[in-house]
Order: sequence, then structure tokens, then C-alpha cells
Amino acid sequence: MNEKSQIKGILAIILCEIIFGISYIVIKISVEEIYPIYMLAWKYLIAFIIMTILILLKIIKVNYKGKNIKTLIPIILSVPIIYYICESFGIGMVTIAESSIIIAMIPISGIILSTIILGKKPNRFQVIGIILAFIGSVITIYSNSMKASFNLLGYIFLFIGVITYGLYSVLVEKAEEYSAMEITYLIAFFGMIVFFSWAIIRSILLNSFSEFISLPFSNLKMLLSFVYLGVFATVTAYFLSNYAISQVGVNKTVSFVGLSTAVAIIIGVIFLKEKITLVQFIGIMVIFIGIYVANIVIKEKNSD
Repeated sequence: MNEKSQIKGILAIILCEIIFGISYIVIKISVEEIYPIYMLAWKYLIAFIIMTILILLKIIKVNYKGKNIKTLIPIILSVPIIYYICESFGIGMVTIAESSIIIAMIPISGIILSTIILGKKPNRFQVIGIILAFIGSVITIYSNSMKASFNLLGYIFLFIGVITYGLYSVLVEKAEEYSAMEITYLIAFFGMIVFFSWAIIRSILLNSFSEFISLPFSNLKMLLSFVYLGVFATVTAYFLSNYAISQVGVNKTVSFVGLSTAVAIIIGVIFLKEKITLVQFIGIMVIFIGIYVANIVIKEKNSD
């Protein structure tokens, strides 16, 4: 793998994690007002519509002809379906701090599964860097809240989500015959089918269908949230993530996951006027150091 591909891949995942970091703030604002599945339904519907328009205008290209779609089924089942179901219900059962800590374990899950399934062992710098980034995330999150829910079912949901996302990252690297855009389009399509169907059935059972279907048209804040989550946090971010995995592999890609935690805190300070403590600042610095260590040896090491 040449240096140019490495640089493109790293820039892609940095931008992806910045988008995800901002999306945490958007999601936080959204779920305070609506049922999480409603948010996911509109997010994937908008993502699918936008991508379909871009395909029809031939701005982006997808081609599934002659390719074995069955190889993408595990990817689609893992993300968006299993991961987001587990994340949505898990977060609702435990504290924000606990859910953030468990989700921060995704890089560890990714590296373990990459080693087992792909046979790609991380070098010692990647291991040290990812551990440092995880420790930084723990420091940053727990500095704000030390409460524990001790909800076993919530923990199980979140750990299944972590394993699922790690598996997704590995499966994307294996799906070499598909472009990042082709994988992203199918994720948007099946995410729309699953979550919009779920939302419609739930809203009908609760006699609130008109309320659900009018969400983006009656609430400007929700409309802007859905557009950001659909266009940026889904179409753009997943494309960047899938592209990064194809260029630099799972191990380097997952080493940047902690960056989204740091971005979320920084965005909260700038736009939501939240206060940052000294401990949080130290945690953010540890995250950045961990990411740097995991990627400092690009020229000398090339385990991916």
C-alpha cells in the first residue's frame, strides 16, 4: 500500500470521526424530544433519497451487476440493523457515561476481530495507541459523571453493539469487490426499510402516525437534525469510513474512533456553552496522543 493511499485513508477517517462527533450533539438534542427509532427512520430515509438522486444524476456510481450480494448481507445485518438497535436500547438502559465507555471499546473489538478473521495482527504502536485513546475516553467521560446503573441487560445490548461494529469493520475490508459508495447505498436502503417500517408500526399502534409522519415538516429543529444525520452522519460519514477501511485497513481506521469523543466535547463547549474541566482536557490530550502513537510509524510499519 503506497503512502498516498495511506494519507487519503487517514484524512477520510479523521473527517468521518469529526462528523460523528458533531452527530452525538445532534442526536442528544433530537432524542430529548422524539423516540430514537423515529430519528433513525428519518435519518436513513433522507440518506437513501439523497443517494438515489445522486445516482440518477450520475454524480455517484454504483454497480451491483455480476456481484454476489449475499456477501453484503452480514455487513447490512451488523450496521445499520443490529448495531443501532443495540445502541438505541442499550443507551436507554444505562447512564450516558457507561454507554460512552462501552462504545469507546469499538477499536479494541475491531483489532481483535481483525486478528482472528483477517489474520492481520496490529503492531505494538497500534495496540499502545488504541489503549491510550480508550483510557483518554474513560478519563474524559467519567470526569463528568461517576454514576453507574448496574443494568445488566443494558450492558449486554451495548457489548453486542461493540462486537457487531467491530465485525462490520472487518467485513467491509473483506468486501473488496464493492466500492465504498456501493456499501453505503445498501446500508442506507436497508436502514430505511427496517427503521421506517418499525416507526410506522409503532406510531400506528400508539395512534400517533400523523405526529411521526409530520415530524420534519412541523419542527424545523427536527428537520435540520434529520438532514444532518442523513446527509452527513450517514451518507458522507459511512462513505468516508468504508473508504478509509479499504485504504488503510481496520486496525488504523479504528484507532481514530476516540477522536469523535473529543470532538463532541469541543463542539459542546463552543456551541452549547458547556464547561470543560481540567480532567476532561487531560483526557482529550490522551486521546490525541493515543491516535498519534497508533499512526506514528506509517512509513516504517505497514501491518495493514
